[in-house]
Amino acid sequence: MKQYSQEAIDEANMAIKTSLPYFESELKGTWIRPTETTKEQVIATLDNIKAKGFNAIFLETYFHGKTIFPSQTMNKYGFTVQNELFEDFDPLAVWVKEAHKRDIKIHIWFQSFYVGNQAPEESASSILAVRPDWGNKTKKYAFSKGATKSVSEHNGYFIDPANPEVQDFLLELIEEIITSYKPDGINLDYIRYPNASSASDQNAWGFTEYARNDFKQLYDVDPVELTTADVHWYDWNQYRRDNITNFVRKVGNLGKEKDVYISTVIFPDIASALSTKQQDWRTWSKQGYIDGFTPLFLTYDSKMLASMMSDVERVKSEDTQLFAGLFVTFMGGAPEDLIRQIYQTRKMKANGVILFDYAHTT
Repeated sequence: MKQYSQEAIDEANMAIKTSLPYFESELKGTWIRPTETTKEQVIATLDNIKAKGFNAIFLETYFHGKTIFPSQTMNKYGFTVQNELFEDFDPLAVWVKEAHKRDIKIHIWFQSFYVGNQAPEESASSILAVRPDWGNKTKKYAFSKGATKSVSEHNGYFIDPANPEVQDFLLELIEEIITSYKPDGINLDYIRYPNASSASDQNAWGFTEYARNDFKQLYDVDPVELTTADVHWYDWNQYRRDNITNFVRKVGNLGKEKDVYISTVIFPDIASALSTKQQDWRTWSKQGYIDGFTPLFLTYDSKMLASMMSDVERVKSEDTQLFAGLFVTFMGGAPEDLIRQIYQTRKMKANGVILFDYAHTT
C-alpha cells in the first residue's frame, strides 16, 4: 500500500508539472547575479534562460557597493570603479544587447542602500572607506566612529537614506545606467532601512550625525534622546520613512522622463515593513511613484502565498502592477510546489512571476 500510494503521488505530481499551460503574455522573470566574465559565457547563459521559457531577467548590476560595469559615477566619487570580477570586460553592455536579440527584457537589480559586508578598511576605495560619514548607525552606536553592522543581515553595512549626498550619488548611478545601457527597467532592492528585529529603541536605525542634526532642526530635539514612549518617536519614524519615499519619488520621476519601468522589492506585510524597515510602499503606490512591485514571498506553500498576495493587493493602487517573487527553489521546495504557486498567481491575476534565483532553477 505504501509503495502504490507513493507511485500515485509521484504520478499526480508529474501531471501537475505537465498540465500548466504556457502564457506568452505573462512576465516570467528570474533574478540573477552574473558570474560570466566573457561574451561567450553571457550568450550561453542567455540561450539557456531563453530555452527555459523566461522572458525577463532581473540582473544584479549594483551590489555590495560595486558595479559590474566600469562606472564613471563611481570614478567621480573616488569609489571602486568596477567589481574586480569583471575587470577589462563590460558585461552589462553584452547582457542588454544579447538579451534584446532574444526578446528578453532586462531589468537592473539595484541594491540601493546596502553596500555589502566587507569591512570598509579592507578596501581603500570602498564607499564607506571614502565616505565613512555616509554609514548608517543604530542608536546604540550613534556616537561610535564608522557604520554599524547589521547583525541580522549578514553583518552587512548600509548607507544613510537621510543624507542628500547619498541620494544624489545613487540617482546619478541609476541615470548613468539608464543613459549608457538603455535597460527596460530598474528594480530597486534594499529600498529601506536595515531590519530592526527588536522593538528596543537601542536597535533602531538612522542615528547618523546628518540625520540627527536635520531632525533636530525640524523638531528641536536630538532623536538619540528619544525613547519609543516619546511623542516625537512617531515623528522620527515618519522622518525616516519620508527619506526612503523621497528617493523612490526621484527615481520614479527619472523613470517617467526616460521611459524606463521602475519596480521595487517590498516586504508584503505593510505593518512590518513600516515598523521594522521604515518602508512605506503604500505611499509609493498611491502616489504613482513606481510602476510595479516585486514582493518577496518567502514560502513554498500556495495557501500562504495567496494570503501574502492578498495583503499586497488590499493596500496597493490598482495602477501598480504586481509580480510575485517566488522563492520555492531557493528554499528547497519541490518543483510541484512551484507549479502550484504559479497557478495561484494566475488565479489572483498577478502580472507575472519572478523566480529567486536563476542559480537555483532546474
